[in-house]
Amino acid sequence: MGKIYIFGHKKPDTDSVTSAISLAYLKNKQGFDAEAKVLGRLNNETKFALKYFNVNSIWIFSSANLEKL
Repeated sequence: MGKIYIFGHKKPDTDSVTSAISLAYLKNKQGFDAEAKVLGRLNNETKFALKYFNVNSIWIFSSANLEKL
């Protein structure tokens, strides 16, 4: 199986982003190659939370074609 991309909704909020990060972490621990992504720009609250908890940057899909993923 190839890489698994995990993301929330198009306008990501803190819940959506941290859920994607958590699920990607779990899947990696289970032996899958998973990576958290977002579908839009992060809001200031989410940027603050990620910085506060020293989480590395999360990459944005600039245009997602779900049929190709």
